[in-house]
Amino acid sequence: MIVVEPYADSVKITGYQIELKPVGKEDLDLLLTWRNSVPIRQRMINDAVISREDHYAWYQRLQRDLSQRHWLVSYKGRPIGSTNVRTRKSGLAVTEAAQLEPGLYIGEERFQGNLIAFAPTLALYDYCFGELNIQSMVAVIKAENTAALKYNLQLGYQTIRQQDWVEMSLQSSCYQRHNENIKKLLSRPRRTASKGTE
Repeated sequence: MIVVEPYADSVKITGYQIELKPVGKEDLDLLLTWRNSVPIRQRMINDAVISREDHYAWYQRLQRDLSQRHWLVSYKGRPIGSTNVRTRKSGLAVTEAAQLEPGLYIGEERFQGNLIAFAPTLALYDYCFGELNIQSMVAVIKAENTAALKYNLQLGYQTIRQQDWVEMSLQSSCYQRHNENIKKLLSRPRRTASKGTE
């Protein structure tokens, strides 16, 4: 279960032990550091190093672009990555699209490949399928990015096209069926450290 709250010109999404907060100017240096790190960059479709100037120019364009939304992912109040969605048709706003293309990277190494890495995707997809009522997600992944391919298959995606890039599609009903158990697991109350008796 997620909680969606208005936040600036977007929404903040909370659920599955994480928070998705719209990317702010204060987040840009951290995001650039993560995005330019070799483990993240080599998995991106655009794997070039991004300059600080280009990164800040992207952020300025993003403020006027309704076809995409970007969030900072935090776990226990600590930033761990970034997620986003964009439309597949030019000129269409995220809130009007029937199909969206998601993106995710976990910048904090200790959470890469960890169960918590599923949480931002679950929260984002619950929002997109449940609140925006989209029909499907379509992911485009480098063929050699086996970790992302496996991740998407675990979410219920099906391969629809494969060349240098693999295009995968996920329908709402398939998403719901494939992710019931992991949602329950990530929705459990967090354990707190027990206090010693004095």
